[in-house]
Amino acid sequence: YPPFQEKVQKICSELWINPEDLKQIMKHESGIDPKAVNRLTGKATGLIQFMPETAKGLWTTTGKLRVMSGVDQLDYVKKYYAQYAHKWLHTVEDLYLATFYPKAIGKWEDYVIGSETGNAARIAMENPFPRSGQYVTVKDVNRFINA
Repeated sequence: YPPFQEKVQKICSELWINPEDLKQIMKHESGIDPKAVNRLTGKATGLIQFMPETAKGLWTTTGKLRVMSGVDQLDYVKKYYAQYAHKWLHTVEDLYLATFYPKAIGKWEDYVIGSETGNAARIAMENPFPRSGQYVTVKDVNRFINA
């Protein structure tokens, strides 16, 4: 295995995450490009599209993440998911919810993302999920990641 693949395997083994699920998330979020920047907002950066506040919570910045190699950035990917490991991220859907909107992990399919914070309309506008209604639901996110 090349070093990146090896590290993905190691991280997933330690966090009890399926490596194929993590690769699918990174592919959806960044095309597995550690230098990727969200083309809509310009804020989210890296393999799993870390937001500036998320990066700060991991004791780094999106600027620092952007210049890291993929292998080095995986340390922050691990650190990020480790905080949700107790929620048993056994499915690609759970892993994607941990990435996109952790409060929705384990919620029912009709749960509206952002409803508890009053940000549901903003989230619906800022994210290109195909959706069945006005807002983004857990079901919409699950359908997106499995498309």
